[in-house]
Amino acid sequence: MIPAGRPDAATTPPQTQFLDSVKSLARRASIETSARNLTEVDTYAALLPQGTDVFVAWIPGSPYHHVVSIAKRLRQTGLNPVPHIAARQLTDGAMAAEYLSMLRDEAGVTRALIIAGDTPEPAGAYDSSVALLETGLPQAYGIRSIGITGYPEGHPKISDAALMAALDRKIAYAKAH
Repeated sequence: MIPAGRPDAATTPPQTQFLDSVKSLARRASIETSARNLTEVDTYAALLPQGTDVFVAWIPGSPYHHVVSIAKRLRQTGLNPVPHIAARQLTDGAMAAEYLSMLRDEAGVTRALIIAGDTPEPAGAYDSSVALLETGLPQAYGIRSIGITGYPEGHPKISDAALMAALDRKIAYAKAH
């Protein structure tokens, strides 16, 4: 039985079916920015529904202040910033605390993607995303939803055993928290 108001799929034109499929996929997709120019962010509101999560990449070598600026601009345009927090780019707990407090206070961030950060050597205290998570700093600074990453397809510089050990550690952390 077809619900009232819904056309029979057999009589829906293929173009409409295709567009409906694309729209459905897009509603479940994520989007990320690595804007170099903050004014680019102002155009996003015309392209995305209000409240859309926009991941903010922290490009190796760029200052975390730039990520904060993008996050703030996203919030001002009505979008929800979800910044990367690259553990290997943080020199110590003080830098992590400053970055997290700026994200909270200037951009209202409550969601983040915590990554190790694909740099050859850690800049300081955190060699992995779990090492940062285990400090409790993200939660202490208002992060209520944390995304984690991995390399299910493998990584040319990290052994499969090390990748599985990291995933096991992240799963154990998630279960405990």
